[in-house]
Amino acid sequence: MRAAGIDRFGGAVRPLDLGAPASPGPDAAVVTVRAADVGNWDDIARTGAWDLGKQPPPALGVEAAGIVADVGGAVRDFAVGDRVAVHSAPLRAQGA
Repeated sequence: MRAAGIDRFGGAVRPLDLGAPASPGPDAAVVTVRAADVGNWDDIARTGAWDLGKQPPPALGVEAAGIVADVGGAVRDFAVGDRVAVHSAPLRAQGA
């Protein structure tokens, strides 16, 4: 998976090669991101001033649009192939 993120707090945002996302938990979904937003909160996270409970290299971003690739067993409102816009905060694993 490719994402924009940082190697260290205060570092420049750069492309990261991250592992494939894990299978979603029962109440979660995996989204193939087609577009992502960058907001002022991303710069706060980049500098380490917003403690997300994660250490670099995190992917940044919490807003994205894409297509549902997988859903957990308890998910009823979305299905694989649905087009969605998401706000993935609080970050459970990675940013958008």
